[in-house]
Amino acid sequence: MSLFFAPYRTVGHVVDSVPFHMKQLGTDTFLTVVVGRAWQVYNIDKLRLSMIGPRLPLPIRAISSVRDITFVAQGTDIVIFRRAEILSRLYGSTTARRRSGGGGGLNEMEEEGGQDGDEDDEDEDDKDIKDDDNAQMGAAAAAAAAGPGSIYLILALGSTVMAIGENQCLDVWDSRSRILSARWSLGDDGDDHQGGGGGGGGSRRATAIEHPNTYLNKVVIAFDHGGMELWNTVTGSKIYRFDSASFAPPPQINDLMSLSNSSSPLASSSSPSPSPSSP
Repeated sequence: MSLFFAPYRTVGHVVDSVPFHMKQLGTDTFLTVVVGRAWQVYNIDKLRLSMIGPRLPLPIRAISSVRDITFVAQGTDIVIFRRAEILSRLYGSTTARRRSGGGGGLNEMEEEGGQDGDEDDEDEDDKDIKDDDNAQMGAAAAAAAAGPGSIYLILALGSTVMAIGENQCLDVWDSRSRILSARWSLGDDGDDHQGGGGGGGGSRRATAIEHPNTYLNKVVIAFDHGGMELWNTVTGSKIYRFDSASFAPPPQINDLMSLSNSSSPLASSSSPSPSPSSP
């Protein structure tokens, strides 16, 4: 028996392995779950089925909701429902307004002009470093331009929708205007980063995405290698790297997240205190 959880109520219906989404509306708590190619909403306080979504052409890989709006991942696209009716669709093939590789935005590629004529002649070593950086950024940008791949993680915060696909890109959408604001490549485990923990190099796969309470434009992304990172969704900056964890749901306490992995009990971790130099 878990030290933290004990059986309380059972709804008694079979659902898929796709992670559910829980939300509070007034005094009631609702659970949005996936059943095959459809989705359902349960009132878990009354143990009643509140809504059934329509059957979709493709299997559902991720789901999220805000008030009466439900976001469903279908292949490379996100279908938006208002209650049980399709409201709009976000297409993964859309070109982002901003995109770059992991750890930095496109602004990092901009060069400032010198004030004196002598500054126009760059040192050869500095030029080689810039060429290497531009080549890496170009490769990451090309990967981001290829699209997110099949979407399997969704996080909805008001009108902002964030999604991660098999190509390991973080898409940031404005669901009202259906504009893809940014597409950030999450890079690999060997990318430079701030904070603790070491990168082992090689590719990695995002396993969870959550928003820490009170953190503006920040999300925490967990990876299958055990790492967990704090990202700025506006600048595409990797702010901090945490030690091994596989899931991180946000509690109601500021600067604190609950963590678990496949071989250890539930634990808690303190988020880094923002500094004036943090992105």
